[in-house]
Amino acid sequence: MQGMRKCVVRDVRQDVEYEHSTHLCIIPPAMSLDAQLKNVFWCLQQNGLSAAQFISAVLKSKDTDHADMQESLTMNAAEICTRLYNHENSRVLVFGWAMATIREELCKEVAELSLEKHGLHFKAASATAEQLETTFMSRLAAKMQNVSPNLWKLELLDSRKDH
Repeated sequence: MQGMRKCVVRDVRQDVEYEHSTHLCIIPPAMSLDAQLKNVFWCLQQNGLSAAQFISAVLKSKDTDHADMQESLTMNAAEICTRLYNHENSRVLVFGWAMATIREELCKEVAELSLEKHGLHFKAASATAEQLETTFMSRLAAKMQNVSPNLWKLELLDSRKDH
């Protein structure tokens, strides 16, 4: 096949190479995880891909042959993020990304919640403390649960919880 690169998979335990010129890397059974990783790294390098480029391409792909890999990545996204967060070289980057993402999402929710259509506008000059504590706060809590679920999860308005 034109454009395809040959991939040689080496089973270091048996000192045997398996060579083929298709786009698949076949890993012999019973290879150690370390040997499998080395082979995958080598195949990525031979195809000019970094691990990040590979993951990005898999997630963007519309090819049905990639559906299992996409599902594996998405179903394990929390574990992957946790491992990246716990890795000393990426902890600061992952935390920064998470905070920026959370900030962006919460700002969208607050903007939506503040729209007049949600009925949370009131005249602060004429509102009594009792009105705010009873009617408004319960309406605000109900609206937050429905309109801004992520903001609600922060439990900012739940006086029953210790923060």
